[in-house]
Amino acid sequence: MSNLFDIVIKGGEIFDGTGNPSFKADIGIKEGKIIKIGDINEKNNTTINAKGLVVSPGFIDMHNHADHAILAFPNAECYIMQGVTTSLVGNCGLSMAPINSANLELTKNYLFPFLRADFDYKWDWKTSKEYFEKIRINHTAINLAYLVGQGTLRIAVKGFEMTRASKEEMDTMKTILEQELEEGAFGLSTGLVYPPGSYSTTEELIELGAVLKKYNALYATHMRSESDKLLESVEEAIKIGEENGISVEISHHKAIGKANWGKVKDSLKMLKSARQRGVDINCDVYPYTAAMTTVSSLLPPWSLEGGVEKMLAR
Repeated sequence: MSNLFDIVIKGGEIFDGTGNPSFKADIGIKEGKIIKIGDINEKNNTTINAKGLVVSPGFIDMHNHADHAILAFPNAECYIMQGVTTSLVGNCGLSMAPINSANLELTKNYLFPFLRADFDYKWDWKTSKEYFEKIRINHTAINLAYLVGQGTLRIAVKGFEMTRASKEEMDTMKTILEQELEEGAFGLSTGLVYPPGSYSTTEELIELGAVLKKYNALYATHMRSESDKLLESVEEAIKIGEENGISVEISHHKAIGKANWGKVKDSLKMLKSARQRGVDINCDVYPYTAAMTTVSSLLPPWSLEGGVEKMLAR
């Protein structure tokens, strides 16, 4: 008689992710699927003693930049060892696609601070679908859901120009965004503190948001300001969601700088008020008093017009 299970996890305390109270039971796994939860005494190939330990579904990291280095580190041990099995990537406007070969160097410089510097990416893809196929073939250990980075999208269409997007450029951006959503993207992210995202008007973002509505897709935003202009930035995020009837996620909500401490009380009131009138808006935070970003974000937006090389020349 063949073994009924490939793996049995014995005696763990199970948190099943539903919000129900935990319970102790065994888990039987066959061909990668859980087929029994309860008392298991049948034959199996491998037994894992989980007595005194917690067994749960993998954690979902809703704000992550693993897509920038996952080809170099397919084992993703820094996530797996923390129990993270699914990550939402492409945040802060910084996605690895879409790529326009004419503006490839601008895109590479835009993403450079987040890339593995000594790894050869080859840059042989155009769309997110093509990039994630490379990741799949590379046997990545974690699941990745992805957002289209508005900064990357804008570079593909108009480079690092500080000018407002024309109708033709907006039409091209919307067409590309729709294709990305058709191929599996979960939504659009913005990094409005980073050029060229910071060159975008609120109206431009509202127009892109209309594409998201058709697909019931998410708008996630690293806002224009997380310091002096925090409240104005929250207001903009609410407006983009409210005018399109789309879900909004404010990334790493905070108030930077001692002069702004306490502003989150007002910004959270703004979010609560928006939710009460029907706006599907949320925010996330990180549980530590530290942050990381690019040094170029400290410079005035005009200094990066034309890209990083022109900024360095200036």
